[in-house]
Amino acid sequence: MSSVNCQGRVLEVARLRTGLDKIYTSVTDRINHLTNNVTIPVNIPVDFAEDLTDDTVGYSWLSHGSFTQKTLPLLEVLFSHPDYSIGGVDAYGMFRWHRPGLMALRHELGHINRELAILCFILPAPPPRGTEFADTRLSNAQIPRNVYKDFGTWFIHHRTKTSGLTKSLSWVPTLCPKKLQTLLDWYCAVVRPVECLLAQILDEDGSLVQHEEYLWMQDGKHMNSEKFSHVLERTTQEFMGCGLSLHYWRHIAISIMREFIPSDIGGDHFGDTLSNHSTNQARQTYAREVGKLPFLQPMLCWRAVEFASIGMMFLVGDRMHHQLPCAYATMVG
Repeated sequence: MSSVNCQGRVLEVARLRTGLDKIYTSVTDRINHLTNNVTIPVNIPVDFAEDLTDDTVGYSWLSHGSFTQKTLPLLEVLFSHPDYSIGGVDAYGMFRWHRPGLMALRHELGHINRELAILCFILPAPPPRGTEFADTRLSNAQIPRNVYKDFGTWFIHHRTKTSGLTKSLSWVPTLCPKKLQTLLDWYCAVVRPVECLLAQILDEDGSLVQHEEYLWMQDGKHMNSEKFSHVLERTTQEFMGCGLSLHYWRHIAISIMREFIPSDIGGDHFGDTLSNHSTNQARQTYAREVGKLPFLQPMLCWRAVEFASIGMMFLVGDRMHHQLPCAYATMVG
């Protein structure tokens, strides 16, 4: 397969691959410029695993610590950054924020957020629907979060299109590729606290709440699916030579999945069939693990990793390598 044609829009596979690499490079370049090439380390243990069942309002994996050596380390760098004038002491000895500089900073952080969103949407296969992705929650609100830490960074979308039809939650786990995980974790631990500070200074009260809850934010507002679809189309046009909105990319992603990912991944476990129930029912009801979400037993998570790894081989030519929990590793072995 050298290209995919969807309703007249032709995406060259080679440009898809190089485009993803260019977007990744763009994000890292923007981060280097943002930090003025100052290294801000983030220390997250590779075996870090949170309680996935904690649904306390406001809780996220970031609640376990700052994961940085200093509080707001990026802010310290920005005060001396040659391209941003975000605040200073006036002639009367009073500290004042410089609103134009803060707005310019927010604009640049928005670029990073948008391009990071594109990578997080395309790379951890399969892609969720647009609304599910745009509504990705970093922390719990009335609806539980979607970003989890369990020997890696997971997106788990449990309120899907079918949830309203079946009156039950669906659990769709995808594990971030390691390089993307590093970028996303750094963004959450280093950039998001600064964005929350900007929301306090520049916006009304509701903006701070949204920055604490939603992962994808633009200009102080939650980026909805319509906005994200436009962002996706512009970005794919710029980096891949073919503008793909949510509608077109979903068709192309499923086409790639059918072509390259074996259809025998998944299905009911034979033991569940012998026990006269489906594997889905078994995951919901039997032998549920403490601290884990229903349906997400290790075998399902490993299946998700296996599925996504094949997709990654097609997209970027490399499988995802992760340190998995011992239960997952046993299945691999």
